[in-house]
Order: sequence, then structure tokens, then C-alpha cells
Amino acid sequence: MKTKQLTVVIATLGKKKIDKLLKKLINNSLIKEILISIPISKNKKFHNYKNKKIIIVKSKFKHQVKQRIL
Repeated sequence: MKTKQLTVVIATLGKKKIDKLLKKLINNSLIKEILISIPISKNKKFHNYKNKKIIIVKSKFKHQVKQRIL
């Protein structure tokens, strides 16, 4: 039986360190992709993650719920 995979959406302002969380998610075989939504205005020093599972989405919104609606 084939295992279903999930997509994880993380809405962030980039203030908190999420490296530890991302490392665990990347190594999880159930995770297909990780979408990181960060506002354009806060994107000054956000890490450039070089993993094919991670997709960074620049959002014009700063509100967590609006950031999740892509």
C-alpha cells in the first residue's frame, strides 16, 4: 500500500528560528513539501534553504490566516 504524503504550510514573520523544525520535517518521509509563507516586507534576511522539499512563498500579507491562503 502506498503511503500518502502531506504538505506542511508554515506562516511566519521570520522572527523565530525555524531551522530545528525544518530539519525534522525534511527528514520525515510523510512530508512531500514544506511551504514557508513570509511577508515581502519581512524578507530581508530570511534564509535561503536549499532543499527540494522547501518552497518559500512571498506574501503581501502579515496576518497568519491570510498568509496561509495561497
